[in-house]
Amino acid sequence: FYAAPLYLNPALTGSTELSRVGLNYRKQWPGLDHDFNAYSAYFDHYSFDLKSGVGLAVNSFQETNMKVNTTDVSAFYSYNLQLAESWNFRMGTQVSLVRRSADLDNLIFGDQVDLFNRSINSGTIDNVPDFDPYSYFDIGFGALLNNENFWLGSSFHHVN
Repeated sequence: FYAAPLYLNPALTGSTELSRVGLNYRKQWPGLDHDFNAYSAYFDHYSFDLKSGVGLAVNSFQETNMKVNTTDVSAFYSYNLQLAESWNFRMGTQVSLVRRSADLDNLIFGDQVDLFNRSINSGTIDNVPDFDPYSYFDIGFGALLNNENFWLGSSFHHVN
């Protein structure tokens, strides 16, 4: 989870109390005809004066079979509340703009499969709707209770 801390929980923004930059890439199912690719880049910084962390992240997910693409740009803020000498409670929030798109032309429905001839027919009786790209806002919250030996965190996202 250290590889993508802002993606995991907004309360981890500024958790190192340093500035950090990260890049991630993941390719799933590389041996198959259709695969899944994920790209991520993030930056976060901690301000001791404000006891706060701020950050930015860009994520992109691409599934090649139906060309499902999801891209989001997120801004993060977290506040570090010191409960005791070695205990901290971090609260974080994330605001994102998300864009989704897909190409549904490659879908295969059950009525297209001919088991006897081992073929796939081109026509279907199912109504395939147009899938226009769309955007939406997403907001997320996270919390983290920690000391130098113990971390307990949770996060929640609400799609608006």
